[in-house]
Amino acid sequence: YTILRYGSLYGPRADMRNAIHRFVHEALTTGSITYYGTPTALREYVHVDDASSATLHVLGPEFANQNIIISGNQPMRVADLFRMIGEMLGKELEIKYQNDPNSGHYQVTPYAFMPRMGRKLVPPLTVDLGQGILRVMEEEHRQIHPELQSQGGYLVSTDD
Repeated sequence: YTILRYGSLYGPRADMRNAIHRFVHEALTTGSITYYGTPTALREYVHVDDASSATLHVLGPEFANQNIIISGNQPMRVADLFRMIGEMLGKELEIKYQNDPNSGHYQVTPYAFMPRMGRKLVPPLTVDLGQGILRVMEEEHRQIHPELQSQGGYLVSTDD
């Protein structure tokens, strides 16, 4: 056996249950983001491409009978993530922190004491968090505005 746990996954084809997808969608459609934790919460976002490569790597015999954590290599506070999204969109976002203690959000680490030791695998080559978020923004923008298509680097309306 090999037991896998993942950091905060994000990437293409996600739905509203995915945090990064929901944050980008809210920022694009409302100019605000609602977060049920605190601004200082720390996450290690991992792109699905990196997670899938790492998952295939873990199939090797050297990982047999182990607990493996697959995470990103760029720990980030959610407040900084929201600032990054706002900068990418070129606008000031309204951030609504709910600080809900029952939300299930951890503050700094998802780890809890367990008698069995796990190993952490961070893929050596990764999708940069900023580039990954830009890809999510592009995909979400296409879903929100299907009437626009990219032609020569510009968005043009197909409604003629």
